[in-house]
Amino acid sequence: MTTDNKFRPQQYFGATRPIKNLGSSRDFVRIASLGGFGDVTQNLFVYEYFPSGNEAQSQIIIVDCGVGFPEDDAFGVDLQIPDTKYLEDRKNRILGIFITHGHEDHIGAIRFILPILGKSIPIFAPKIAAALIESRLQESQIRANLKVYQNGDLFNVGSFTVDPIRVNHSIPDTFHFAITTPIGIFYHGSDFKFDVFPLDGKPSDLAHIARVGEKKVVALLSDCLGADHEGFSPSESSIAEKFAVSPDTIRWQNNLTKDRIKVGDTLEILPVAGMAHKVQKGDTVYSIAKKYDAQAQAIVDFPFNTFTNDETFALAIGQTVIVPDGIKPAAAVYVARVRQITPDAGSVTASGIFVWPTSGTITQNFTWYHKGIDIANSAAPDVLATDAGTIKTAGWSPVGYGNHVIIDHGNGYRTLYGHLQTIYVVSGQTVNRGARIGRMGSSGHSTGVHTHFEVVKNGVYLNPLNVLK
Repeated sequence: MTTDNKFRPQQYFGATRPIKNLGSSRDFVRIASLGGFGDVTQNLFVYEYFPSGNEAQSQIIIVDCGVGFPEDDAFGVDLQIPDTKYLEDRKNRILGIFITHGHEDHIGAIRFILPILGKSIPIFAPKIAAALIESRLQESQIRANLKVYQNGDLFNVGSFTVDPIRVNHSIPDTFHFAITTPIGIFYHGSDFKFDVFPLDGKPSDLAHIARVGEKKVVALLSDCLGADHEGFSPSESSIAEKFAVSPDTIRWQNNLTKDRIKVGDTLEILPVAGMAHKVQKGDTVYSIAKKYDAQAQAIVDFPFNTFTNDETFALAIGQTVIVPDGIKPAAAVYVARVRQITPDAGSVTASGIFVWPTSGTITQNFTWYHKGIDIANSAAPDVLATDAGTIKTAGWSPVGYGNHVIIDHGNGYRTLYGHLQTIYVVSGQTVNRGARIGRMGSSGHSTGVHTHFEVVKNGVYLNPLNVLK
């Protein structure tokens, strides 16, 4: 996995106005976002208290520690992590890491940053986030000082008092923090919504928020995603819609025969629509894919599936493998599986912007973790440029694409063609629409002959089907 420390520390903010100064007139608090501002990723806030303005005696707590996701032009970069140089120089002053909830952009960087700052730093997290953190750390063979908190707990660390406040979000067990310092209270609000009908039956603790407000906080830091849209956010009452999976995925994973559930029931929710499979002796990605009427390449591409051998995709007995779009074997007889056949290579439909890069069967669609489509054809036909442009890259990719070509079309669009067995072009060459640029293959992180095709416009990944058909 390749990571990138994209952002540098932002301007620090000191809270020194005497009207709300409860300590020495020289005390102040510095707040820094080491993941930057303006993106829905890479959350890492530093609260640093300076008693009598003495930097050598400062005390630090960290709120959240998440990863970011790269822009489309950062080919080969899987994740971005906050720049911790400022903390590395002061790691002996860090009193704890406080986690608001379990989304990756709030917890995903812990496994990378904890070994740098010190594995003994206590991590305070709600139950669900703590379980996710523990799982990630176990994968990295890291033992941490993990402490679970719940609504009503109060933590005194150095000169800070951290008061967790329950709120609602798209993931249960989400909290805000009222952070009391010698100069006053800072209210740290991560992602939240006021859901009248939350799935877990635990609405936001508005009374708690009101009690904090009565104490006159020094500053409010709040996420504002969606704040510029009028109206109300919808309730998270539909479980399948909430987690962007199919109702069948929830039924199959929890052996439900009816859709009715009640408050207090515990459900296992897979990260994608499909099946979870516990590996038994003799299982391969190919046999598992066949069992669930799925694609082996989809199993390999799913980011949380791991292999004992990344070249052969060997599996360990007892491990759990996620099978995207898998169907329960007993249900396969009545669940119709429709696979799209592409038009001929080089053809363009009435609503299309580009010509089709090759011909075959679409075996994997565009998802949050698979930023393109896969077109498979055992005959290994040629692959065509979908529009005129300049070859920016033509060669081997170390991050899974194998032999691949990237074309800059000069109008904000870039296209990528992966897993080629042969490349017919070189970097810097100009090509016309429909020109042959290579031959379909199975190079790189691949389970069979196919072409992986991506479309990026002005830094944003697009579903290729939206510009092809």
